Amino acid sequence: MLILKRFLGGLLFALLIFGVVRVALAQDTMPERFAPFAAQAQSDDVRIELPYAMGLPPEIPTMESLAQLIPTDLLAAGLFYGVMLVLAGYNLFLFISLREPVYLYLTLVILGFVGSKLASDGLGQEFLWSPSANDWIVKYSLLFAMFAASLFTTTFLELAKRAPKLNRAFNILQVAILAGALLVPFTNALLLGLIAVCESALILISSWWVWRAGYRPTRLFLASWLVPLIAALLFILSEFGFLPFPLSTNNLLLVALAALVLFWSLALADRINLQRAEMQSANASLAYSERQYRSLFRDSLDAIFITTRTGEILDLNHAGLNLFGYTRAELAHLKLCDLFEVTADYERFQRTLEQANFVADFEARMRTKEQTILTALITSTFWQDQERGLSGYQGILRDVTEQRRTQAEITTYRLHLEELVAARTTQAQAELAERRRTEAALKHRVQELSALNEIAKTISTVTNLIPALALVAENVTHLFEVSATAIGEIDQASQSLRILVSFPDLPDAAALAGRSFTTDNAPILAQVVDANAPLFVPNAQTDLRLRGLRDLIIHFQARCLFFVPLRVSGVVTGILILSSTRADMLMTEEKTSLAETVGSALATAIENARLYQQAQATAIASERERLARELHDSVTQLLYSIVLLAGGWGMEAEQTELDRSVLAKYFGELADLGQQALGEMRLMLYQLRSPVLNEIGLSGAIQQRLKAVERRVGIQAQLYTIGDLDNLPLLVQEELYFIVQEALNNALRHAHATAVQIQLTKQNHHLDLVVHDNGSGFAPEQVSEGMGLRNMYARAQLIGANLTIHSVQAEGTRVHLQMTFETFDTEG
Repeated sequence: MLILKRFLGGLLFALLIFGVVRVALAQDTMPERFAPFAAQAQSDDVRIELPYAMGLPPEIPTMESLAQLIPTDLLAAGLFYGVMLVLAGYNLFLFISLREPVYLYLTLVILGFVGSKLASDGLGQEFLWSPSANDWIVKYSLLFAMFAASLFTTTFLELAKRAPKLNRAFNILQVAILAGALLVPFTNALLLGLIAVCESALILISSWWVWRAGYRPTRLFLASWLVPLIAALLFILSEFGFLPFPLSTNNLLLVALAALVLFWSLALADRINLQRAEMQSANASLAYSERQYRSLFRDSLDAIFITTRTGEILDLNHAGLNLFGYTRAELAHLKLCDLFEVTADYERFQRTLEQANFVADFEARMRTKEQTILTALITSTFWQDQERGLSGYQGILRDVTEQRRTQAEITTYRLHLEELVAARTTQAQAELAERRRTEAALKHRVQELSALNEIAKTISTVTNLIPALALVAENVTHLFEVSATAIGEIDQASQSLRILVSFPDLPDAAALAGRSFTTDNAPILAQVVDANAPLFVPNAQTDLRLRGLRDLIIHFQARCLFFVPLRVSGVVTGILILSSTRADMLMTEEKTSLAETVGSALATAIENARLYQQAQATAIASERERLARELHDSVTQLLYSIVLLAGGWGMEAEQTELDRSVLAKYFGELADLGQQALGEMRLMLYQLRSPVLNEIGLSGAIQQRLKAVERRVGIQAQLYTIGDLDNLPLLVQEELYFIVQEALNNALRHAHATAVQIQLTKQNHHLDLVVHDNGSGFAPEQVSEGMGLRNMYARAQLIGANLTIHSVQAEGTRVHLQMTFETFDTEG
């Protein structure tokens, strides 16, 4: 593509250079009869105006002048006229045969070129028209050829469908050609050449565009334009002397035009071949559709019929023959109306079909050969064969006799059922009204229970009290349809109410949270605590008992307040305050009971949070005691043993001289004790900062344990994993990790192992865990409580696993766990 672009650009540049050279050499080659005009133009700077249009013959040739032409010119002219007349006749024949305008347009293009050539050669004025009209014939022939070429291009390339914008450009060009035809007396060769260049460029652009769009016949149409370009190139090469023989411009033009029209005819032939291939493909598809239709017609379980408009039955499939009991020979003497029990039904069917050309599920009673009456549903359409001038009806006829009989029985049963239903209508309506009242009450109760459930879920596992209470305050506000809610706790020491949370978050609600109100300034608080019962205040703006709660009333813009004590074991530990900006707020007995239920849950949540804080403090103290006990029972005892042994061996060394073997033995024992103490200490440090499984996974946690404890005390520890372990449920990962940790602790503390191996295998829904050490082992009857075996069995049972422990003294211990986890969510 790039080479072609460069070639066209170079050719255009060569034509430009050639034109400049020709103008420069014009003085030497100008005929003598133009010399006076040239001299006058050089001297007086006047414009030369020729007596004839530029590019048209300055004189009209005669038969004598044609006879004097050289053989090459005669050969070119003969070739041009022969090819043009043959192609014109060929395309005219195709137009008459195929009735396609594109062949007529090409014929008109050829005739336009031939007419222009006849006029320029003088043959036309010799045999066809007068010499005075010859100049006009040349112009009109060229304009006629260009107009026909534009029609041929738009039709052949199908520009109206493939490139509408280019088609509009051709319409504009055609208007310009028509305008040129009207102004022939005023046109010259320059104007005709400009129109021809514009049309050629537009044809090239259009053919290139359509060819790029994939229209195959365009290839020859596009290739045809290489002929004029090659002719122009040969002419340029001949003019500059690059060819060993001279070339005539007229001959090159004739050959180029003949080849151009020949290529256009070949493009039309290629178009016919393409249409023939498409037609063959369409015929194959039509044949396939016909076979499918025949198969459907033959094998259908419903009757399919084809008739004329007058009712003659043209065809009926086997299902229809079996349904009515006729043979094909018998059907030849029947009409479709003969199959209807009532003629009026057929007339109505025919009238409906004629009006709408379609009828669906038309129900009619029909008669078989044995005079059996059946009920049928008919779906039919109107068909028409324009080639043969035939039309009629085709459709499907379905026997629904049994279906209608069943429907009639169902209708009888339905009527009987309606009578039974009608007999109990009054009672059912009364029951329905009662049920609706019950459902309304139940719905209201369900809404309350749903809100309570939401509140219960919020406060059931409260560890961070304030955010949970804020969410509860929002739910309570929506539950009781009030404007604001506050939750506070009673400080028994100061006899004051401290606001924990409030909802909604008003502009200065932050100042309300954390505020305390004493019972001395707000007697209503003491009244609620003393009465240990809910209290409703309908006039909050004027009630003197609320004088100490003015800030709360202003924040909530309260007009009514409802106080609910929060009780734990009969003791008021806090107050729930409901505020409404409406004066018509009512607290029914049901709402009061519901508020007490919410208050009880809130009190429990606040108490649980307080107990949780106490439990945390107790757990911290218990953990400190456990660490102190562990240090005393393990590390301290080992260090004390090291001190005693070191002191005793020091005294022995002072009294007697010890040889090296004894010293080595003593130092070895000290090193063993120190190693044990170091292992115990590392174990306790690791337990203080055990990993988070949901962050690093089971295999990561075990690897971290081996790196932090076993490998630092000199134990060769290996971990082998097969399969994806990170998608196990978190509960399973936790229990497996603690089982592995307990096995490693026993190997370190009791078995004094020097090597331990862990293997975790997960395949399909099966998990296999093996922890094997080379320690001292143990006998089953020597199992102590401190080895944690009971905890290991309990953890395995919790996740549904089977745990076995095999140990032989002096041969090590093997812990083996097997489980299937089909019942667990392996996606975690």
